[in-house]
Parts: sequence; structure tokens; C-alpha cells
Amino acid sequence: MAFVSEPIEQQSFDAKNLKVGGVTVYSDRAEVTRLVLATLKKGKNEVLVKNVSHMIDSESVRVDGRGPAVICEVQYQQKATKRGEVDHDRIKQLTAEKDVLEKKKFKLEDSVKVLTRQGEVLDGVAVQVGKGSSSVGSCGEDKKSSSFVLSDESLGNLSKFLGFYDEKVTAVQGHLRTLSEEMKQLNEEIQALDRRINELRYGNHGDLSRDISILLDSEEGGKVELAVSYQVYGANWRPSYDIRVFTNSAKPDEKSAMKIYYYGMITQNSGEDWNDAELMLSTATPSIGGVIPTLPTKTVGIYKPPPPPQPIFNAAPQSNMMMMRGGGGASGALFGSAPVAEAYSAMAPPMVPAMDQLQTLAEHNVISTCFVIARPSTIPSDGAEHKVSVTVIDLEPRFEHETVPSKSPVAFLTAKVTNTSTFPLLSGPTSIYLNNSFVAKSSLKAVSPKEEFDCSLGVDPAVRIEYKPAHKFHEQAGFVTKSSVDNHEQAIDIKNTKVNEKIKIVVREQIPKSTDEKIKITVMQPELPKNGEEPTTVKLGKDHNLEWTLEIPANEKRQLLIKWKVEYPAHEKVEFRDI
Repeated sequence: MAFVSEPIEQQSFDAKNLKVGGVTVYSDRAEVTRLVLATLKKGKNEVLVKNVSHMIDSESVRVDGRGPAVICEVQYQQKATKRGEVDHDRIKQLTAEKDVLEKKKFKLEDSVKVLTRQGEVLDGVAVQVGKGSSSVGSCGEDKKSSSFVLSDESLGNLSKFLGFYDEKVTAVQGHLRTLSEEMKQLNEEIQALDRRINELRYGNHGDLSRDISILLDSEEGGKVELAVSYQVYGANWRPSYDIRVFTNSAKPDEKSAMKIYYYGMITQNSGEDWNDAELMLSTATPSIGGVIPTLPTKTVGIYKPPPPPQPIFNAAPQSNMMMMRGGGGASGALFGSAPVAEAYSAMAPPMVPAMDQLQTLAEHNVISTCFVIARPSTIPSDGAEHKVSVTVIDLEPRFEHETVPSKSPVAFLTAKVTNTSTFPLLSGPTSIYLNNSFVAKSSLKAVSPKEEFDCSLGVDPAVRIEYKPAHKFHEQAGFVTKSSVDNHEQAIDIKNTKVNEKIKIVVREQIPKSTDEKIKITVMQPELPKNGEEPTTVKLGKDHNLEWTLEIPANEKRQLLIKWKVEYPAHEKVEFRDI
């Protein structure tokens, strides 16, 4: 008894024409989901998604669906195509466009030749006129034989010729410049068409067609919706920020504010455009299969050096054979999905559509962060960066000034902020604005929720620092054992010129640190806290530098006085070095 195979109804869809259901962009790839709406016949059906991206990871394919059918099998197919068969009509169209441009180019070249010849003729006439005029008045020459005789009439003719020559040569050169620009543009257009034709004719990525075959079984037939997901390389994203800080200088009753505009910069060159796609940006590292790694036993022993290498003769050649793996599962293997053999379960009933996103959501755990972009975006496959808005974060900064007058007599403004949002801030470039004025470009370190970070806002011109010239003098001490004493006195003036705002400022000044027991350093002013005492406004840090923390009201001034001395044997010399 012979068995007759059941006929399979086949439907084909071009991947580039399918709606993009969603895209998750990772740091080195992206997962693309395309939606297939198909009407199935009763019995076996095959849905073929053709011409998927040449950057596809063949093991990442998975399919989910809704409707009256069962997914029986999913296969990724890679077939050789005849050279020139793919997009033949498009090649023919582009070739016709190129022919039109080349005909225009030939006409331009003819015009250039004519104008160039006209210019040569004019130059030749000018040379002859120049030769004739140069013979006028030459000693020992026969003026009758001269081709140009100096007279009122000849001068008039010369003037007319020069005017004619100037007018014609200017017109010819101007026309040649115009034709040169047109020729340049035509050449660029022809070269672009050549590149496109060569891509279609020879650049079909190994002359292969890449298709996804989905075999379904439907008892009744009807409409189904398939979500075909696969990962593609050639895509990535990075964070970028605009940080805008607003002080309360003008309005003391208002709080200072910081707004962080969080952006994702997406680049993709997968060969497929993502049109009106729901985007997710992920910091996770995707893996195929989700298999838990085996943890081996770690041992420890006495190290023994390996024996010296011995020459190897007649070594067996290493096999160069590679085995190609099959396609992905019906529901994929990501995050523990069912493999192909378990894909015969019936499709789930249609789900209730989720409410529209009103803002970006940050879904994060201990290993990754995922940002859901609120609005659909279009990301073409052009290799360029495309900016999408992740969110806007409102924070309350605390301002602090810092200055190192001996190195730079200015006050640097720093905003100290706690990330009170649920969004982790990834490391990335920032553009910083203070009261709507651009300050600088900088970079932001990674900041977790509830973590504090600093944001440098540049120099604050409203805080004036004056580092006065130091007063130094030398003296001798001791009766029996002579010693040299170098005294150093320094004054630092700090003025807050803000009208309505007090400032908090940290001032740092060097105090030498002795590296020899013969050298003694004594700080006479300011008075430092003794051992066990809490510092008030000034302390000597671990780096042996003085550090003041001051609050200066609006329109007030503070002066800091520093006095220290270095005592060392009289017969020795000392040197100062920064380390």
C-alpha cells in the first residue's frame, strides 16, 4: 500500500516588507522581531520568510504565534542563488538610469571640447596681436612690414579687441567652470549607481539566499499571526547625556535643579531597516541556548616547571573540517524556551493588547538593564548613529566649590547629586549646561540608583580667588648646633560676589612633607586640631595638604593665612619636589 504525501500549502513573505514588531539592541547585536499575518488552509502549511539579513545568527531563530494552528518545525535555510538572479529587475532599472546619466556626460564632454577650442583660438589671436604690438617702435625694423602700426585707429582697434577678448574669455571660463561642476556631480551619481549595481550583481553576500521556513498544521484553517525573532550582528548602542543644571541665584526661593536627558545612540548595518519599531536597549550579553555552565573542581598543588619542549616529527595534520549546526527552535532557546521537539503545542489565544507606554521603563536586575523606549523609532541600516530619547531624570543637586589657588586661582563649581531615580546611569559622554549656557563636554561614570556622584560644572566667575605673593625669609637658629630656618607666609583671598546666594567652598594648599629626620616642618598658622580632636574648618590631610571647608555668605570675603617653617642643619641644603 503506497502512502501519498499530504500537499503543503506554501506562502512566501519578503523579510524587508514585514512589519517590525520590536527590536532589542545589545552592545554587539540586536534581536529583531518581524510579524507575519497569514491565512492558512486546512492541513499542512509552510510560511517562508525570505531574504532575511545576511548578518543573522542562524542559531537564534525562534517563532511564536497566535491562531488556530500548531507550529511543527522551524528551519533556517541558506541556499545558493544564480549570479544576477536576485533583484534582476532592479539591476535593469539602475542600468537604465546610468545610461541616461552617461549620455548627459557625453554631451557635457562635447561642450567642454568646444569651449576649450574657443579659448585656444582666442588665446592664439591674442598672441598674434601681442607679437604685432611688440614690434611697434623697435629700432632697425621696417615699420611698413610691421603687422601693427601705432596710430589712433590702431589703438582704437586694440582697445576693441582687448574688450572683446576679456568678454569672451570670461564667458568661456565661466561656462567651463559650470560644466566642470555638472561633470563632477554626474560622475558621483554614476559611481553611486555603479556601486549599487555591483552590490546587487556581485555583492549578494556569497550569492546566498537566507530564508526561514515555518511548517504549521491547522485543523480548520484561518488567520494566524507569527512573531519571527532572530538576532543580527552589526548593531549596537551606547548611552549619551545632556546634563542641564539650574541654580537659584536669580530666585532664592526656588530650589536648584538638575535635569539629565538620557539618550541612546543606536548604530546598525544589518542590511534591514527597522521602520516604526518598538525599541528596547539592553546592557545584557545575549547567549543562545541558556545552558547552565558546568563548574569544575579546582585543585591546588606544588608547582613543577614543565620539561623543555621536544621537537615534534611527523605530527598528524589537524583536521580542517567543520560541522554546520542546524537551525533554531520553534520557540527558540533563549531564556529557557522550548526546543524544536517540544514545539507541537497549540498556539496561545490572542492576548489582550497592553496599554500604550507613557514613559520609558527601566527593567533591571543584578546582571543587566533594559530600557523600553516610549515612542516607535525608525533606524535605517546606514551605519550612522541615530539618537532616541530614553528618559528625562529630575534630580536635586547640592553645590560645592573647590579651589587649589597655588595651581589655578579660580573656583570650580561641582554639583553633588544622588541618583534618586530607578534608572541606572551607564558610563558615557555628556554635554553639560549651566543655566542654559554650555559649559563643557565630559564623561559620566556608571551610577546606580541611590548612589551619589559628582558633576563638574566648570569655573564659577562669581567666586574670585586671589593668591597673593608669598613672603619668604631665612634665619639661623641654635648656639652650639647651628640650623637653618626657612619661613614661608602665604595669604589667600576668597570673595563671593553672588548677590543672593551663599557658597560652600573647599580650599586646598600644600604644606611640605619631610622625607628626612633631619628636616622638621612646623605649621604655625592656621591652628590645626590636635590628635583626637574633630576638625572644625581646617585639617591636614593624608597627602599633607591643608584643606578648609568654608561657607561664605553673599557679597562677603574671607582671607586665609598660612605660615609654616622648615628647619634643617645649617651645612645642608634642601629641595622641594612634587610627587
